[in-house]
Order: sequence, then structure tokens, then C-alpha cells
Amino acid sequence: MCYNLLIRSYLGSTANSTISLPLCYGSRTGDACGECIPNYSVVFGSTECKDCSSIFWPFTIILYIIAGPLLVLLLHTLKLTLTTGTLNGIIFYAQIANIGIVHYFNIPCIECAKELVYLIRPASVFISWLNLNLGFPLCFYNGMTEILKAGLSLLFPVYLILIVGLLIILSRYSVTISNHFSRSSIQVLVTIVHLSFTKLLQSVLDVFSSAQFYTEGVDVPKTIWYNNGTIAYSSESHKWLLVITSIVAGLILIPYFIIMLLGNFLLKFDKFREYIRPFYEAIHAPYRRNKWYWFALHQLFVLLTYVSQTFSKGRIPLFLSLLLIYHILFYLHTRSTPFRYKILNWLNLMILLALNIVFLVSQYLYLTNGSPKQLVMFFAIANYPIIAVFMLIIAYHILLVTNKVNQVLLLYQNVMERFPGLKQKRQYNQRRRPYYVCSDSGDYTEAREPLLEQTLIN
Repeated sequence: MCYNLLIRSYLGSTANSTISLPLCYGSRTGDACGECIPNYSVVFGSTECKDCSSIFWPFTIILYIIAGPLLVLLLHTLKLTLTTGTLNGIIFYAQIANIGIVHYFNIPCIECAKELVYLIRPASVFISWLNLNLGFPLCFYNGMTEILKAGLSLLFPVYLILIVGLLIILSRYSVTISNHFSRSSIQVLVTIVHLSFTKLLQSVLDVFSSAQFYTEGVDVPKTIWYNNGTIAYSSESHKWLLVITSIVAGLILIPYFIIMLLGNFLLKFDKFREYIRPFYEAIHAPYRRNKWYWFALHQLFVLLTYVSQTFSKGRIPLFLSLLLIYHILFYLHTRSTPFRYKILNWLNLMILLALNIVFLVSQYLYLTNGSPKQLVMFFAIANYPIIAVFMLIIAYHILLVTNKVNQVLLLYQNVMERFPGLKQKRQYNQRRRPYYVCSDSGDYTEAREPLLEQTLIN
């Protein structure tokens, strides 16, 4: 038997005791279901094994190669960066909800009909993509194993960072690239690192996770890697994975945390200010000057949640502690209004409230051993309002880059003119607009120091 709950949700599960299930789920076999059955391979985006013998699997590699430049182009063209502040709350929601992808959507559910997959898939893909994961099963190559999957999963964030780094270097030698990309390069780079945070964090936690495997007739349990019961913990292959993951994640996350936690302090030193300030301002531009620490508070809560969920699964006191911390964070957000614009404060407040509801109900269903079908259905449906908000944000950014925001605001004002009772309130809001409302250009330099013009979008 295996201690430490289910190994990566490989074991069958059902709330109906009359249904007989095989021990291993998703075409798996071996100790703790850590391997695939013959002629099947581990895939990205799922804990199941799939038949990857098709001649079309090389197109997956081409898809990954194309996806990198497309994502960078999308972030740059639509100004979807942390600097604008519109995506901060959505990304925080996705980072916490990604735990639901790992622990809820991956629960083998024999009761879930095939039609239910079409309800689950959009929510899974939405949350996964905001964490640079896939969200649906896809073969990378025939014969991939768990240990190779863990190593290869680090490539995509590194690939994205290398693309932006290459563009930054080329902008020094090409006037055309410099004119189009230099002013937003740091913002895109910081946003990509932020999107990679949970993926890299999860990779580190996964490779360091272990389980105790008890064999009948043997008194001493065997310590195995949590993702694959056939690989002994601290074996040669596992040690290589530990080293590679630690180096890759460390090179990206350590500077990320230094700027996030110590950036305000390092700006006081002249020798660091030139290098730290563009990254620091790209992160904290949408926040009030004395509220810079809010970004760090959110990410520290994400870190605490992932660590606790990885090493202390199912413990009620720990869950209650996380819940208490989250409600304190929620209360402080309502009192301090950390963002410079009122609309961003309201947007993030509503997202935090939605996350609170999803967090409570999902954990209740999970801890009370309810039907996997009910848990999966609720978690999927609960994400659809956030998807709708995300689509509205994308629509706003499309209007922003096409200079259509003023036309929409003018149309809104014309509609409001038809309601005389709201006219006085609208005039009052117009006087406060320079502080509370996002400008149609997305430029925050009007209220910040001139140096920000080098890092913020026009």
C-alpha cells in the first residue's frame, strides 16, 4: 500500500460502492500506478496515459514552438501586462484555482459522463493557460515518462523568457524592433515570469515530494518519488531531476522574489537603482506608492497555499489557518484599496470574493468525501463568471490599442444623459476621473515620476 494519499490521482475513485474499478486509472500500471501500460505514454495536461504512436505527434512540438512567439506577441500587442493592473486579480485567482486543477479535476471520476467533459474542459483550459499549463491531454512524443515530463515542463517558461530576452538584445541593434518593442519589453518579461511562477513552484514541489510505499512482508517501507512509484527517492535519475529543476527554477524565481520583496529597499542604493527600477516599476505601477507591498502579500499567500497543499493534504487545522489568512487579506484589501484606480480596486475585490466562495465550497465538498462528480461540476461552473470577466478585460484592451475607448465612453455618456437623475453624480465623477479611471492610453506616467516613461506603455 502507499502512504500519503493518492499518488497524483492515479488510483480509481467513485462514490458508488456498487461500481467495481481497477486499482490504477488512466491506462496506468506498476507500483503506485506510476507507469503507463505497454504502448502508452505520459502526456502533458493530464495524469492519464495516452496512445502517442500516431505519426502526427511531431506536430505537438511545432505547436509549442509557435505558441511561444504568439503569446509574447499577444501580451505586447494588447498590453496585457502587470503594468496596466487589469489582469492582476485574474492571475491571482488562476494561481489559487490552479490547485483545484491539480487536486479536483484530476480526481478520477467514473460517474462523470462524457458530456460533462465539455463543461469541464473550458474551465480547465482557462485556469491552466493562465499558469502556462496545457489544460487538456496532448502527446509530446511517444514514450515519454513521468521523470522526462517533469524535466520538459520547465522548457516552456524558459523558452518564453529567452524569446523576450532575444527581442531585448535585438532592440539594441535594430531601430525597427526597438521602436515597436523596447518600451514594453520589461513589462512583457515581468508578466511572463509572473505567469510562470506557479508552474515553476509546482515543479519544485513535485520533484521534492515523496511517499512511503509499504510492501507485504517487508517491515521497512520504501521511499519513492511521489509522481512515480517505480522511481526510488534520491535515485540517480531523481537526483538529476532535483538538480536541474532547482537550477532552472532558482534562476527565475530568486530574482523575482528579490525584486518583489526587497525592491523598494534596493532602490535606495544608487548602484542597484538603475537595474532594479524598470522591473520594480513594471510590477508596482498600478498600485499606490505606499501600497507596493500588496503584490508581495498576494504572492506569499500563493506560495503558502501551494506548500501547505503539497505537504499537508487534507489537514483541517491547516485549511482553517489558510482560510483565516485569506479573510484577513480580503478585509485589508477592502480597507486599504491598494490600486490607484477605483475600478481596479472594485474589480479585484469582486474577484477575491468569488475566489472565497469557490475556495470554501470546493474544500467542503473535497473534505466531506462527497461525490467526485459534484465536486468537479461545481468547480467547473464556478469558474465561468471569471472567464466572462476575463473576456471583458480582453475586449477593453482591444479597444485600448485601437483607440476606441473614448468612443465607448462617449456612447456611455450619451446614454447617461437620458437619465437626468444621474447627471449630477456623473459630473462629480468626472472631476475625480484623473485619479480613479483608467485613461484610454493606459499610461500611468501622468501621476508618477517621469522615469516611468521608460518602462510604462504609451
